[in-house]
Amino acid sequence: MQSTRVVIETIQIKFEVTDEKGQAGRASIVLVSNELHPVPYALLEDVFVREDVRGSGVSTELVRSCIKEASSRGCYKLILCHTPGILTAWYARKFGFKLSGNMEMRLDLPG
Repeated sequence: MQSTRVVIETIQIKFEVTDEKGQAGRASIVLVSNELHPVPYALLEDVFVREDVRGSGVSTELVRSCIKEASSRGCYKLILCHTPGILTAWYARKFGFKLSGNMEMRLDLPG
């Protein structure tokens, strides 16, 4: 028996909101393929909003853009891992995410 190393490249797509001060917020999805499913899934990563614009809808715009992009690329789920107090469960639930483990939330995507 022999073990073989196979490198599979991923795609990361970053969304940004900018204003006169520069980057007001950002979020990314990383597309992941696996041999168990014919379509990829996505990881929601690096959701950040500058402190002075929090509460203005920037994060909502970013997360919705990520969900739309993952769905348009045929992803069957979108996973986010969160740190309590940074991205709380109630916030993610407003987009349809459900708890799926200790620090993971999952959103099943149509497709």
